[in-house]
Amino acid sequence: MQLGYFRPDNRHSRYHNLYFAGASTRPRTGMPTAMVSGRQSAQRIMDDLEIS
Repeated sequence: MQLGYFRPDNRHSRYHNLYFAGASTRPRTGMPTAMVSGRQSAQRIMDDLEIS
């Protein structure tokens, strides 16, 4: 249940101000993808702040 699209998204579905970053979230495992995941979460936070 932790492979591919079964991995958790980088934003919690219930708590909209809770974001995740790391190798256990999408896209996949490894340091480069953990960094990409952090960047994606940061971008999502910035996008959400622009809407508010």
